[in-house]
Amino acid sequence: TCHEDSQELRRRSDFIFFGFDLRDWNLQDDAAEPLRGVAIPPPRAAKKQYDPHKSPRYFLTFRGSLLGGDVIVRSQLSNSFNGYSEKHPEVQIHISPTQPGTPGFWELMDTAYALVPRRRARWSYRFGEVLGSCAIPVVLADGWTLPFANLINWSEASVRIAQVHAKDPDALLQLLPRDPAIIRRMREKACAIYAEFFATEQKRAFGLLRSVRAFLGGSRAAIGSEGALGASMVQEATTTAATTTAQPVETSFTGIRAPKPTCDGVRFQLSTKPFGKKESWRIDEIGHLVRALAGLPCIVDDPVQADFVFTWGFQECAGWEADALLALPNRSLERPYLVW
Repeated sequence: TCHEDSQELRRRSDFIFFGFDLRDWNLQDDAAEPLRGVAIPPPRAAKKQYDPHKSPRYFLTFRGSLLGGDVIVRSQLSNSFNGYSEKHPEVQIHISPTQPGTPGFWELMDTAYALVPRRRARWSYRFGEVLGSCAIPVVLADGWTLPFANLINWSEASVRIAQVHAKDPDALLQLLPRDPAIIRRMREKACAIYAEFFATEQKRAFGLLRSVRAFLGGSRAAIGSEGALGASMVQEATTTAATTTAQPVETSFTGIRAPKPTCDGVRFQLSTKPFGKKESWRIDEIGHLVRALAGLPCIVDDPVQADFVFTWGFQECAGWEADALLALPNRSLERPYLVW
């Protein structure tokens, strides 16, 4: 079973797992033990970005559908927020079928906060879309480990709210800070995080390397001096903020400065052979990351020289090839396998 396979794989001390959700192996229990490893962002880029220094048009928004499987949280939002915007136009929650004249998807990203509700899976493409629009994600996904959580202090750029509040708009809204200074600061940091970790395939790949290195080092953001977002998140993510190191810096299309990706001394061996078969969409998802990793000058042919070996596995029951993964020769905990 999926549970038995996960237990066997977890016993391997030389396996570090990565994926969109470290509890993806158990969607029924949001308090289940997460897999030992790091969470990464799904590859979805924002198509429009709003200036975090300007007052947003809306306070809280969401636009989505009830299609695609288990959508309990979205259904609760649809029922509880039905007609809410008529009295509170700054709050726009629209779940299809929408009414004529409803603001468009990217128009609704001109907001202080945007909901990121789970479907059956906890993780969501919407998280990156909201972050890249310089809005503050409001996560309604109990048990989800947010991307690169061992590098980023997400409390300074997002809000997590228990799913039960999807049933009560007033209770949900009371949990969102309204101070314009706090909103601006959180939006600025959301922009900075997106620019450094999410904006391109290469940056997501670089973020994975940094997160793994921090994981192996056992301390938050213990990964060199490229301006990692730790407890203090970078100094101030403004258009005039400068990095504190001599690392190369690039400017995002909002003007927020972010370090250019480098290997930072990390060396890995890249295995291009997947274990198991999976839906084409999921292979495409990991394929983006593999291509980005292959483009970094960090790869070594000798596994002895590698800090870790990147290999393929799948975190869902139908796709796991536990026997093939467990047959891999043992490596030390200091030089593990990185398993999808």
